[in-house]
Amino acid sequence: MCIPRPARRRLPVPLALALALLLLAGCRAPAPSAPVDVHYATDRAPDDREGFRGGYGGARSPTLRVGTRSIRVALDAETGEQAITYVAPWNPPPADAAVAAGDASAPTDPAVDPIEALRARLARAPGRDVFLHIHGYGTDFEEALYRTGQLAWAFGRTRTPLLFSWPSRGRVGMYTPDEAAAEWASYDLRRLLEAIAPECAAPRIHVIAHSLGSRALCWALAALGRERAPGAGPRFGEIVLAAPDLDADVLARTLPDLAGLARRITLYQANNDVALRLSSALHAAPRAGDSHVVPFLAPGVVTIDVTEIQEGVLGHAYFILNRRVRADLAALLDGRTEEERGLTPIANGAGARAWKIPAPGGTTDGLRPALYRLRGGRGD
Repeated sequence: MCIPRPARRRLPVPLALALALLLLAGCRAPAPSAPVDVHYATDRAPDDREGFRGGYGGARSPTLRVGTRSIRVALDAETGEQAITYVAPWNPPPADAAVAAGDASAPTDPAVDPIEALRARLARAPGRDVFLHIHGYGTDFEEALYRTGQLAWAFGRTRTPLLFSWPSRGRVGMYTPDEAAAEWASYDLRRLLEAIAPECAAPRIHVIAHSLGSRALCWALAALGRERAPGAGPRFGEIVLAAPDLDADVLARTLPDLAGLARRITLYQANNDVALRLSSALHAAPRAGDSHVVPFLAPGVVTIDVTEIQEGVLGHAYFILNRRVRADLAALLDGRTEEERGLTPIANGAGARAWKIPAPGGTTDGLRPALYRLRGGRGD
């Protein structure tokens, strides 16, 4: 008598695939990363709620706090170069490159002025100079730290990274509160700039402001410029406005107050920056970083158009996401000229210069040099 063999039970295909992926994930080597220490100053209020990112929230604080955080910048497993893994302000940094929970060396004595404590840290830092990063809209504290670490890695870790983090809500849909917060924080930023870059010192402080952070920076710098002693030398090395979400005409009127504060002021812009195009429409006035309508050109500012090499969904965070822009920033902080960096001139005249980072092969993807017109000062 033949006894039938029991039917073999098979796992459903989707379940089998899921189990296989889990097994592979468990065997996968951890993604490579590199440690970077980031100093910071913030006027965000502390927030210690469980799971809250970075320990600081989006509320304002009358107290400026300083500290140092250790982060890990994600690297590509094959090339060892920096891996850029997120492209929008609402996407968090990768989990394997998260910010450490505690400060490495936060001041504990309440009698110690936080600015003085920060100056002491910067004086002990190994980098030959300091770059200050001011983040933009929709950026929480942890993401701001991570982006600062990304810049430090892109610059070869030869410069000391310092973050000024203003109380952005860190969420899409909170643009108007972020605008108000950036304006409010400009007073703390002015105090910070005045302390870390005294007039009598050699300019070893570079400043990089992105998006809405450019407004806070320009308000703070204008206040310093109006108080500048006649004949005083520059307080800063390079000042960089990356995709500035700032009224172009307001910036043009502010430039006389900024004159002489830095060795050079550079503005990066694009005509396919979706975020700034929306901001221009919302304010019914062109943004300085949006070259879609009228590219920005003004005496005392070096304008660099990145339209030809733009990438990403929104086209707004190219100073972090685009390898060629990061390389150009590094060369700029090294003091190299636009010619030495391989840029192509677009428009020059009356003390104003505009360049572009050319696309491979020398194509012209939508650039319209004829639209460049000189913006005047306060009488324009």
